[in-house]
Amino acid sequence: MRSFWHSSPLTRIVIALVIGITIGHYVPILPWFVVAVSLLVCLGVLLWRVGAIAQNRRSPVFGIFSTLCFLLLGLGLIQLEVLRDPVGLPYQKMTYQGIVEYAPRKGEKFDQLEIKLSTIENAYGEIRSIDTGCLIYAKNVGELMPGNAVTFQASLNPPDQPVNPAQYSYADYLRSKGIFYTGFTDSLLVNDFQAKPRFIHRIRRIQMGLVSIFDQSLMGKREKEVASALILGHRQSLDRDLKSSYADAGVVHILAVSGLHVGIIYMVLQYVLLGWMPTRYKRNLGLVLVLLFLWGYAAISGFSPSVLRATTMFSFIAIGKSINRYNSIYNNLSASAVLLLLVHPSILFEVGFQLSYAAVVGIALFFKPIHNMWMPKSKWVDKIWSIAVVSFCAQLMTFPMSIYYFHQFPNYFMISNLCIIPLTGFTIYSGLVALLLSWIPYLGELVFWIPQGFIWTLNFIVDVFANAPGAVSKGLRLSVPSVILLYITIFLVYKWGRSPVQWRLYYPLGSAAVLLIVWIAKELMVISTNEMLIVEGPSHPVVIVQNGYSAEVFAYPADSTSGIGFYVDGLLTERGIYASDIKFTSEFSVPSVYDTMYTSLILAKDARFFSDSTSLYVVNRCWEEPSEANIWCIKNQGIYLKPLD
Repeated sequence: MRSFWHSSPLTRIVIALVIGITIGHYVPILPWFVVAVSLLVCLGVLLWRVGAIAQNRRSPVFGIFSTLCFLLLGLGLIQLEVLRDPVGLPYQKMTYQGIVEYAPRKGEKFDQLEIKLSTIENAYGEIRSIDTGCLIYAKNVGELMPGNAVTFQASLNPPDQPVNPAQYSYADYLRSKGIFYTGFTDSLLVNDFQAKPRFIHRIRRIQMGLVSIFDQSLMGKREKEVASALILGHRQSLDRDLKSSYADAGVVHILAVSGLHVGIIYMVLQYVLLGWMPTRYKRNLGLVLVLLFLWGYAAISGFSPSVLRATTMFSFIAIGKSINRYNSIYNNLSASAVLLLLVHPSILFEVGFQLSYAAVVGIALFFKPIHNMWMPKSKWVDKIWSIAVVSFCAQLMTFPMSIYYFHQFPNYFMISNLCIIPLTGFTIYSGLVALLLSWIPYLGELVFWIPQGFIWTLNFIVDVFANAPGAVSKGLRLSVPSVILLYITIFLVYKWGRSPVQWRLYYPLGSAAVLLIVWIAKELMVISTNEMLIVEGPSHPVVIVQNGYSAEVFAYPADSTSGIGFYVDGLLTERGIYASDIKFTSEFSVPSVYDTMYTSLILAKDARFFSDSTSLYVVNRCWEEPSEANIWCIKNQGIYLKPLD
């Protein structure tokens, strides 16, 4: 263990940053207090280090205090970001000017437009500068380009926060992208005077131009969508059913330019450039060329967060190898993670960030031990075996989080990835070559048949696996303690496999036993649950009657099934409900299972329900004091109803 910390000193730092950011995210602490304590600790560390050097002695105190410094740094950075106050725009209709950040996302009714606001003008003609992001919904915005200056009138409001427990927070998602306001407009105009586009806007325009080349090619519709997503990271036009098929087949990761794509680029560059380059040029010129190609590919992919994470990660790996740090893959990964967390602390809570690093750590940890279990003599069999092992290692470290976030597991992921990963590499390189040759008459049209064939094969394989019996196990759930225990068990199994004498078998068995006890206790609680809940719906309250693993959901007829799902799906999953039946009704009666008590619930717009004198209910939170004995006002949180003793 000491040699690990010695070869990977940055791992301590990234662990301290993660702990500090996590504490700061969930525990509100005043930023000035964090800064003051951090300065005092840093000063103490500096004085201690100077004294230790003067006395020519080594002490673990310096390492302990240095780790504490980074823990406090993470805590302070996330507090400054979480407590960052947006501009505070008035809710009245105002005139705004801003810069278009991305190309419009076309919708059935409205187009979505991300705008960085620069000025606001009120009804009296007073203008002031602002700096915040907003999401605008408008009709027929046309072919706007990133970097275009626009003027529009709208009433901008902060996005709505979740109103029910475990409901997906679209507001937090927008906030992570720097969007603090949303609104509708019917008066969006492109300014006559256009400022010089920034570098990032030029990059996004290049990406749009490359996407248009795919759109104008002779490829089929589905192939164009997959090519734009897989090669260029442009997913706006991706069909929802097609994306769902890739998810069910266990290969949805290939539709977002990320670690797999950048890794394929990196491995080919290592083989082609460094394999044929004279030794004396590999260290410097080779490194420069590899970094230029990696970041060039990141540029044409639009510098999306996923490709930035992956490119940063592989850049540090390439730099580490060039300075002969071959055995410090964890140090290189930690360096890239530290850089990303210092720049954007809340990236820690993005699912993509967690899954990306978990997959790479899984491959680094388990690939050699598992691969060495069988050493095929055939070169091609060994390559197939290697791909299977890589897929298994990545899935081993990501499946706990995947189940926690997405509540499903692709059962054929191993076989599907064996077919898909090699085809992905051929598709990326054939697509890039086709884009490079697209300007040549006749030849430019013909070369697109090559990526067309690869992508058609990809879609065919995906459809086969997605539609196979038992392709996906859905309705799975893991609590946070279960996820932590599962990772502890995986780690202990790994340590036992590497050092069975030092790490006894009963360590992982004990952890697995605790995990099993936690799971059984949770399942018994769900089985014995027999409750009624009232939560907010799209326009009217929704009633949920849970009986163990199943539930009946009563909703107002005017609400849609998809709209109701947005409000209650998270709560149903959190409570362990596998099957739910949505019934639309304007009046609801509690069934006889509730001790023959009868209560009518009128799903009215004012969100009230009425109870007769023989069946009063008391709640444990989120209720106002009743104005009458039989009327209670529903608040904007989930409400658990229990009979009054």
